[in-house]
Amino acid sequence: KMQDDIKLMEDRVDDLTVHSPETLKFILSSLESSFKSCAPFLEPTLLVAWKADKDKCKKIVVKACKRVLCAPIQAKEFAWFQQYVIPSSIWMLKTSDDRFMYEELMGVAKSMSQSIIDSMDSVYAHLQTHSKWEELLAIKEEKLLCRQDEVGLLCEKGIRDVAEMKDAGDGKTEQLRTFIDSHAAINALTVAAKAIDSEFQNYLGTFMGRYGIVK
Repeated sequence: KMQDDIKLMEDRVDDLTVHSPETLKFILSSLESSFKSCAPFLEPTLLVAWKADKDKCKKIVVKACKRVLCAPIQAKEFAWFQQYVIPSSIWMLKTSDDRFMYEELMGVAKSMSQSIIDSMDSVYAHLQTHSKWEELLAIKEEKLLCRQDEVGLLCEKGIRDVAEMKDAGDGKTEQLRTFIDSHAAINALTVAAKAIDSEFQNYLGTFMGRYGIVK
């Protein structure tokens, strides 16, 4: 299907180049406005723009990606990005320098995450200069519980019986434990979570409500 879309795109651009070059300029300009304002756009329009001027189209798309993915990420912009930009077949097209567009997107994402990593490294380096840093490192880890099933729901006899079974040495006991851990125990947890969710959300809403609207 992608090849058919590309062929149709090429035919349209060829027709417009001959009969109405101004229309191609209008499409590029309109598309640029869409990406600047995070407005909805149609996939065929993007593909026609790409065929008309792939270098300019690449700059438009990459610039928008950098803006949307730059911290702090805005919810509305990111929603537009997920709905219209990410699903586009443009990511499978090659640029003038023989790179796929998805490689450009990965490069943007990596550069955005690198700035966050650099900031965290800077915070860590600053903490190391604190007078109490060595005392903090000297604090020993104290493990109170080895497994979550030592408390609460997972102490149920039906679960503990299997956990405490003697190993017969044939591997079946371990397989049974794995099944209980990954199925029966999970089911017990989800049932409990469903039962307490409403009350938990009410408490959370009451506590967080002082800071703004809780959704």
